[in-house]
Amino acid sequence: MRQKLMTISHQELPVLDEYPVPGCRVTGLRGATFAQPEDYALWLCVADLEPGAEITLDAGHGDQGFYVEEGELVVGSQVCPTGGAVLVESGVPATIQAPKGGRIYHNGPLDP
Repeated sequence: MRQKLMTISHQELPVLDEYPVPGCRVTGLRGATFAQPEDYALWLCVADLEPGAEITLDAGHGDQGFYVEEGELVVGSQVCPTGGAVLVESGVPATIQAPKGGRIYHNGPLDP
């Protein structure tokens, strides 16, 4: 099996005004970029969030991760600070808040 490796320049991707991840709703989105190269099973979304933004995942998703580059994410009573990550297991619905806004890197698989 051939191993694949690809680099992506965030600056070369178009900025989207709607969150591009299926099964995920976001309020308070400033803009997002999305990369899912052909023949790859993974995708990456970089999103800039307004203060008070909220991310809602339905139950039909695969394992997903959110890295916090700026701001913080809140899940229930747990706070994930800048430099931290939130991991959501496949099939678990979740509501994630960004009270201060910020920038996140959200990744996961094409298929749950």
